[in-house]
Amino acid sequence: MILLGFAFHINDCGVDGISAVNAQVEGFFNSLPLTYKESIREHYLLKTCNRVEWYAHLDETGRVTSDDIHSFVEQFFGDQCRRYFGESQCVRHLLDVALSMDSLVFGENQIMGQIKRSCQQHFENGSVGPYLEHLISLVLNRARWVRSQVRMTSSPTSVAGVAAKWLAQTLESKNAPIIFVGASDTNETLAICLKKRGFTNLFWVNRSEQRALKVALQLGGEALHWDDFLQGNLAVKGAALAFATSAAQILLSETLAEKLSPSAVVDLSVPLNTEPERLQARQIPYLNMQLVSELTKETDSVRQIQRARLSVEIESSMRWILSKLRVREKSEIFSSHVSSSKEVYEEWLSDMRVNLCSGDGTQIPWTQFEKQTRLLVNRVIHNHIEKLHQLVDNPANESSRGSEVRNSR
Repeated sequence: MILLGFAFHINDCGVDGISAVNAQVEGFFNSLPLTYKESIREHYLLKTCNRVEWYAHLDETGRVTSDDIHSFVEQFFGDQCRRYFGESQCVRHLLDVALSMDSLVFGENQIMGQIKRSCQQHFENGSVGPYLEHLISLVLNRARWVRSQVRMTSSPTSVAGVAAKWLAQTLESKNAPIIFVGASDTNETLAICLKKRGFTNLFWVNRSEQRALKVALQLGGEALHWDDFLQGNLAVKGAALAFATSAAQILLSETLAEKLSPSAVVDLSVPLNTEPERLQARQIPYLNMQLVSELTKETDSVRQIQRARLSVEIESSMRWILSKLRVREKSEIFSSHVSSSKEVYEEWLSDMRVNLCSGDGTQIPWTQFEKQTRLLVNRVIHNHIEKLHQLVDNPANESSRGSEVRNSR
């Protein structure tokens, strides 16, 4: 079994680079040569606003190697990817991701939900099978446990939470109007955070007006028409604008910015819906994903201590997960062995029924022979179970015993 992973991060590629990878990734697997596809047992894709990651579980036929896959990834996307070879590296990186070690906002907990939803989606479409589903389940379960041990759950954060804090500090009044462009999960979270800070003058704009109306009813505020927004025909002037859409284009043109005269702009979209240089030239307070990262560089001593503790917990958690994967692997091998042993025995038994008959059809004492044979087979199976228990209870001894055998050779 070969596991490998490739990750593209906004810190390496920038917003434009992540946008480009996002645009290409859907066609990536379809572009793989047939031999590569046949060698990939399972694969998993994770896409968020600041990362794109792909994991592949290869067979061991040797037809396609991890270097072959890596070369194809670099040819397809470019060389700005992080690469992880083998279970240890992949598991450790997945723990880093789940525990927000390389998130734009350290300590944010939304990433675990994103990992889970992506896994469920790929499990349903068949690209994720039992191995990767089990691996990701172990990572998420362990990450939740580690968060509670390090007490990260006492101060959950998110990109939207940081943006809300920035807006609250930037806007002059809690009565300041805020227009949310895109009724996305990110903007919903941003609105909730702002409402907790006392901001209630909210407006919603979305391509689907039904979606905008629904969110306005749920979270409060007024739904505006999409076309009116794009043309700048709004009664609301000087509002703060919060973009979080999937539109791969600039929505806030220079002309529209002049008409709306925003008091501040937050753009949490990837790719961006705004032009940072133009807005900053107009001295409009501005925040996007990369600026969020700069705002959240840890200066808090508590966060520094949490990060140090997480590094230690991630190492021990990686070993724990790897041991669980070994148990599953051995269990599957054993179950397969027992099943095949029983099939062989039943086939042998059927043959013996014919062979142990005399010429006149009188059967040689069969019951006693069958009983003894079944006892023998059950004893063999029992011995295998005992062996499995030894492997599970003390995997370290088994691995050291294997090393001794190899060294003796």
